[in-house]
Amino acid sequence: HNVIRQLRREALRDGVWTVSAGNAAQGVALAARHAGVPCSVMVMDTAPATKVAAIKRLGASIVTATYDECWATVETHRSSRMHGFFVHPFDDDRFMAGNGTIGLEIVEDLPGVDAVVGAVGGGGLLGGIGAALHEIRPDVRIVAAEPETAAPLAASLKAGRAIVFEL
Repeated sequence: HNVIRQLRREALRDGVWTVSAGNAAQGVALAARHAGVPCSVMVMDTAPATKVAAIKRLGASIVTATYDECWATVETHRSSRMHGFFVHPFDDDRFMAGNGTIGLEIVEDLPGVDAVVGAVGGGGLLGGIGAALHEIRPDVRIVAAEPETAAPLAASLKAGRAIVFEL
């Protein structure tokens, strides 16, 4: 919601789009629905059917793509197949700040929290949560969880540098 709420109406004229098969896609689709604008989501062809169905239920149209096309799109911030304003799922401070509100809610609901485990795909969700928690509770431990079949963070940490994850 945070990115879309900050955009001028002209920027929303042609709708919004993102690249995701998970939390980011559902959040952008819901925000677009609330703003009354169309939403398209570029989804990897390996995405679970349940996630795709959830994105569709929120009103977004699905554009299926390979992992390579999705990754190229998030790197370049563009795709000839998508139209409207691109809401980047992890390379946008506004998007991550919106995710940071989850960290605030965690502390509000669980003042004694000492660890948070969260899913990591591109890193926007857990990065936002972690940034907010670090500011208000720097002692809280953040643990990233990712499946073995899609674990670029674990591979990058092991290599000591950011690497491209091979499917």
